[in-house]
Amino acid sequence: MTIFCRIHLQRAEFSLSADFELPGGGGVTILFGRSGCGKTSLLRAIAGLEPDAVGQVCVNGQSWLNGRDTRPVHQRSLGYVFQEASLFPHLNVRANLLFGYQRVPAGQRQISPDELIELLQLESLLGRYPAELSGGERQRVAIAAALLTSPDLLLMDEPLAALDSTAKGEVLFYLNRLRSRFAIPVIYVTHSVEEAIALGDQMLLMEAGRIVARGGITELLRRTELPGMTGEMIPNLLDGIVTPDTGSLAVDCCSDRSLFALRLKGSSQQLYVVPDDKACDSAVCGQVQSLEQDGIQAGTELRVRIDARDLMLSHRRLDAVSCDNQLAVRIDRIEAEQTSGNQTGCFYRILVSLQASAFDLSSESETESAGVFTASILPRGGLFPAQNLLLRLTRQQIQKMALKEGQTAWVLVNKLTLL
Repeated sequence: MTIFCRIHLQRAEFSLSADFELPGGGGVTILFGRSGCGKTSLLRAIAGLEPDAVGQVCVNGQSWLNGRDTRPVHQRSLGYVFQEASLFPHLNVRANLLFGYQRVPAGQRQISPDELIELLQLESLLGRYPAELSGGERQRVAIAAALLTSPDLLLMDEPLAALDSTAKGEVLFYLNRLRSRFAIPVIYVTHSVEEAIALGDQMLLMEAGRIVARGGITELLRRTELPGMTGEMIPNLLDGIVTPDTGSLAVDCCSDRSLFALRLKGSSQQLYVVPDDKACDSAVCGQVQSLEQDGIQAGTELRVRIDARDLMLSHRRLDAVSCDNQLAVRIDRIEAEQTSGNQTGCFYRILVSLQASAFDLSSESETESAGVFTASILPRGGLFPAQNLLLRLTRQQIQKMALKEGQTAWVLVNKLTLL
């Protein structure tokens, strides 16, 4: 299944012209851009809510728009989640969930209400009415109601924009559970970098009614020459596996036992991670919980986010510091950072790749000359490609450290986030 869109919409002071194609089979496409660039208008045009839109929209082999000929909204197999949850106020949660589900022919139903109720933990809400729900609860119900129509495409228009930070974290947690369970393609509108990183598989970047770039999340967020990409928060994503010897430890909210080790894919190196606060947000200080209660156990595959601003570079491993997370790397590329308008900025990008293992500091093969540090490296095992990190340094810092491409070094991780 593919999703093809070529949409034009002309208004008095705004012109929308978007042309893109997305693969089917699930995945979250982030429609990203600054406020007013046309994200919501494009989403509404795909849904058939903009009567003046012309062009082509084809989803799962069905033509939704061909020139000016348009398929009515109720005949399009789509779900739509708005900024404000759209629920029937006179129906309780159970009736809201079943309203769309019961209108789908039995042979076309792909998701059962019981499965979704369990996944989104809605059991205790079924008898309540929308006015009795919190903002986060209303959005969880709205998302479930949209999915129960078994759509070929799910459209989400900044569904977390009206929520506070706590509610956003809760809904993001459930959205991640959904994306790993169901193979439904999603177009998710946001101008939040955090939401894009947490949920997205790929990104469409909009500016002034046009799609100006397309690619992976980290790939586009690293490109400071693109509009809206300031470079102040360049994300790095690393994938790893919880190591067997720490995957079943108990979590004491006030002791070092809350740490577990994450072995990075493509390497034998590890990061030490503290489980996200959502596992302990209601716990009394000192209460012991099990990592398995948060779905974290030996063999669990996890992803961590490390912003470029939270990384430091050193020629050697530092022992007399409080930073335990230090990774052996190779400097692959040093290049000047381009800003919007293709102007050279004051920062340089340092792209480094993880080595297969940490340096052996006792090795007699270590040498240090003119700022160049080399050491013996174990051969890389497995088929997972080398993961990389991006740092930002000034010209002065690069010259002071005599950094060159091909050098080996250490990256100190000051802060990371478990996704």
